[in-house]
Amino acid sequence: MAWSSLSPIWSMWSMQEPSLRLTDNPDRHFIERFIAEDARDQPVQGSPLARQLHMRLLSATHGAVDASFEIGVEFTQGGGVIQGGIVAAMLDFGLAFAALSVLDTGCTAVTTALNVNYLRPASLGRYHVHAFLEKQGRTLIYVSAKLLDANERPIAIASSPMAIVSM
Repeated sequence: MAWSSLSPIWSMWSMQEPSLRLTDNPDRHFIERFIAEDARDQPVQGSPLARQLHMRLLSATHGAVDASFEIGVEFTQGGGVIQGGIVAAMLDFGLAFAALSVLDTGCTAVTTALNVNYLRPASLGRYHVHAFLEKQGRTLIYVSAKLLDANERPIAIASSPMAIVSM
């Protein structure tokens, strides 16, 4: 099976140039520019899932991010609530962006474990993630996040040790 048939994301790779590799995480570069320009409320385009979840980076500083998501009916389960994996994905995006905000060019962060505590069911609508750095070591970054609904009620909290990886 050709790479291009697996996913649109593979279109950036070429079978004629198998040595082509990313040298920086595009999301890390995006958040670095976002912070440097003191930007506000920008769509996140680096990931197909981020686009499907209508992710927007609302604000960011070195070690902390605020993001929003607009969740549609395609992410609900039989009971009409958002599937728990989507709640975890929103939190994981926030955690990753908080970690990426402190990394240098050529490095990325990889989730090594994800602890999620679900506090109440999530229904369709807009969500806000606040994620922040707890501690940074040489090889691991510890980050935490909370997910709030449009009425600012807590939906879930999460924490993760993320591995620092050279690209």
